[in-house]
Amino acid sequence: MENEGEPQEPQESLESSEFSPETIELLKKQLENLKDIPNIDLSEYKYIFDDPNKVKKQTDSQYEIHINLTANVLENIPGAEFPESKNICTNNYFIPVPSGHNHHEYLKAFFDYVENCMSSSASSAEEKFNE
Repeated sequence: MENEGEPQEPQESLESSEFSPETIELLKKQLENLKDIPNIDLSEYKYIFDDPNKVKKQTDSQYEIHINLTANVLENIPGAEFPESKNICTNNYFIPVPSGHNHHEYLKAFFDYVENCMSSSASSAEEKFNE
């Protein structure tokens, strides 16, 4: 290859590959179909791609629980393959693990409690709206 090390166009890469001519034609058609996909603004989903390793600790404790709580409302749209998602809020919480405690046990107990509270809160809210 004369331009070894330089990026190739996808179709050039296919033609110089070890694929059969039928497979190459199928892949070319699939590449062409990708051009028909509209560009979608995914900026509201940025939190999905954020690197959790870049979060700075907010407390002086040795261990800290960082919770990124994102609440979305999903709405079924007739004829749509997927529901529409609308972000309601995104909050960050930093909870220090008390010193001297086993952080694994503390995290388990903490999340068990949070899950029970969320379940209980959902039930309470439903009862309140059904009055």
